[in-house]
Amino acid sequence: VRLVMDCAHYRHFAEIPSPLWKLAFVLMATACCLLLLLTFFLAFTGFRLFILRIRSVVAICGVAQAFSSLFVLLSCLLYAAGWRANPDVAQVCGNNADAFNLGHCHLGWAYVLTCAGGFLCAVTVAFPVQIAKHFPEESPIAAAEAARLYRQRQQQQQQQQQQQQSYQYSQ
Repeated sequence: VRLVMDCAHYRHFAEIPSPLWKLAFVLMATACCLLLLLTFFLAFTGFRLFILRIRSVVAICGVAQAFSSLFVLLSCLLYAAGWRANPDVAQVCGNNADAFNLGHCHLGWAYVLTCAGGFLCAVTVAFPVQIAKHFPEESPIAAAEAARLYRQRQQQQQQQQQQQQSYQYSQ
């Protein structure tokens, strides 16, 4: 077994022949970073509802997901549009290969699944938007204060009931 270190097709960003492919790469990298940031945020909050109930948090998560889905879908379109400006595509797939026409070549599963993932990401943007409509606008501090006041009222009511019961027993 021999390890070949020089097997990359495009070793540097500048070697990518199509400007559309460069833009597709930047958009896909941005989408992946946004989704990774969103995933880490949700994981570090522990998916706690008192944080995820805040409308602004849900809105920011939804906007980040919407932008990332848009970037994934745009990068898929730009990748296919960049076939025209890429001499490697013409060399491998034939001279009749053009934008959105691969000639003798076929699309691979990676491209199809990336498009499907971008579409599913776009569809699931509706989930945080719908959830945000059902929660009132409140901060975690306000929610904690409301819970503290509720417990105080419950304790006061219990004390009043105990006083009334002790007053009734004393008579």
